[in-house]
Amino acid sequence: VQVFTSQMLLEFASGILIALCWQRGVLRLPYALSLVCAGSGFLILLTGAGRALGVWSPLIAASLMVIGVLNVRVLSWRNDWLRILGDSSYSLYLTHLFSLGVLRVIWGRLFPTAPVLIDALLFMVVALLFCSAIGVIVYRFLETPITANLRTWTKQGAITGRS
Repeated sequence: VQVFTSQMLLEFASGILIALCWQRGVLRLPYALSLVCAGSGFLILLTGAGRALGVWSPLIAASLMVIGVLNVRVLSWRNDWLRILGDSSYSLYLTHLFSLGVLRVIWGRLFPTAPVLIDALLFMVVALLFCSAIGVIVYRFLETPITANLRTWTKQGAITGRS
């Protein structure tokens, strides 16, 4: 039961449901309401305002953010930094725990005293930037070449068994 109700699995299922609704045209919000949804979800996560929702808070907040950005006008925004971050999201997902571990050790040596609020906030900003940078580097120098090679091998029939 715990596997089927784990937070990550529920968030994944929510993403599938949102995608299906979007593809079928059920989920089309006006621009202003989309921004309100995305902003509300972000604020719930950022401030912990959804504590009254208990374990459902992250799920609701993440869902609101995804629903909020699924607006034709929002989707038409172009930002190279966000595109790169989005492209490298799988590499970021795979490397962020290792990156955080390395950063924690380095941070502890540079700042050995007990943290205060400003230190914690600074660590979060540095961790976000550091993990993102590592994710982009891994995407660029590992994921992209591996994916290109797999595509080449597939086209040549090496994986499918065709000559």
